[in-house]
Amino acid sequence: MKIATWNVNGLRSIVDLQKTLLALDCDIICLQETKLSYETLDSSLALIDGFDSYFAFCKVRRGYSGVATYCKGNFSPDLVFDNFHDLYEELQFAHPDRQYLGDFDDLNLLDNEGRVLASRHKLTNCSKAEFLFILNVYCPRVDPEQMDRQNYRLAFLKLLQHCTECLLNSGNYVLILGDMNLCHKRIDHCDPDQQFDTNEARIWLCEFLYDSSENSKGKMVDLYRLHYPDKVRMFTCWNTQKRARILNYGTRIDYILANVDLIDQCNCCEILSTIQGSDHCPVIAELSIKISAASVQLQLSSRKRFASVGTQLSLLTFLKTTTNKNSSRIAVEENNDADDQLMLSNECTVRKRKIRKCLTLKDLWSTEDNTQPTVSSASSVTVAQVNADGEVDEEEDVVELDAEEKLSRVENWKKLFGRTSQPRQQAPLCKGHGERCVLRSVKKAGKNLNRKFYCCARPVGFKDDKQSRCDHFQWAD
Repeated sequence: MKIATWNVNGLRSIVDLQKTLLALDCDIICLQETKLSYETLDSSLALIDGFDSYFAFCKVRRGYSGVATYCKGNFSPDLVFDNFHDLYEELQFAHPDRQYLGDFDDLNLLDNEGRVLASRHKLTNCSKAEFLFILNVYCPRVDPEQMDRQNYRLAFLKLLQHCTECLLNSGNYVLILGDMNLCHKRIDHCDPDQQFDTNEARIWLCEFLYDSSENSKGKMVDLYRLHYPDKVRMFTCWNTQKRARILNYGTRIDYILANVDLIDQCNCCEILSTIQGSDHCPVIAELSIKISAASVQLQLSSRKRFASVGTQLSLLTFLKTTTNKNSSRIAVEENNDADDQLMLSNECTVRKRKIRKCLTLKDLWSTEDNTQPTVSSASSVTVAQVNADGEVDEEEDVVELDAEEKLSRVENWKKLFGRTSQPRQQAPLCKGHGERCVLRSVKKAGKNLNRKFYCCARPVGFKDDKQSRCDHFQWAD
């Protein structure tokens, strides 16, 4: 069985989802940060040939968070939960108490953001366990200035641990795939700070993961580090605004974790850093286990949800102009009178219409009474086309403007908004490379918010990399 995890940073950003999923060549694919709601999910994303899909949605914000799991037909689960609460209720697990989760002891508070999908798969020819649970997770990211989010994050991580331990104690195998938003060790970060090892969430992760070199009580194993314990600069996430991926200056925050008894079945685990399309890259693993497909279609299955919909029509379907190229004789009915029908043979008609010219700013300021506007040789012509249903569609050509007219319109708009053409201040040269700087603005809240500054135009990278951005900084004002 081959599995994959990938934070896609918006599922709609993937141009061809089916082609992308097939290219990963995996049986079960866990995606995070889908940024979809229940209402905005359509069949083009949910119904992919060869896969069934399951989604968890954020309930408190639109276009935020969300996870999805795509399973090939012969790897379909027999149970799926899109929240912790339903999983605990169905499997009759005792809920963690307030002492364990703090202020977030109500599981519904931790389920509101659509950050987990749990699927149960029936194992075959396995003497140690009957079922495999796959937890697809998108763990919360923390803003250091928001203490409530730090507490929320820790509560979510502790709930994930509690759920994992309950599943293991019930005799199941467990795989956790997803974006943990957390680096494990210093080699997983391009620039770890001095407080790296004292981070509370990182301390939790170190205790959660099994480490053979210590007296570890952890129940889960990082499959990538199982195969590559000391490999450096193997990252899964990069800052795209700083173009950090160009020089591989990132972090490893995407994981595939397996319980200790399952690691002997793991053949390999790889980071696919060459796959583009997101600020993250996929991580895949192959395990020597076999799964039998479920015979029942689940309530959360996308195929069940869209079964009665058939092929969904998008708005573009009604806007497209089509031409019937195969018809040799097409009837256009006028005035509902059969005697007045016009028969056309292998040709189209051009209907004459009055050509109207849109008013420009120049027209509004003009003192002349132009009752008959003139049109250049690039005038608009309306062509009648007959579609497959025998109806007439009208398609209007775009009027092409010459360069002088375009420039005139730009200047008129500048005048309207009180802007005049003034030469821009030339950017200074950076002190590291002697190249032109780029203009940026401060985004962090504070007294310098939105203040502009110059910095090196090169992508960010390691300090010993001469191709990376130098430390040039200069206020623009």
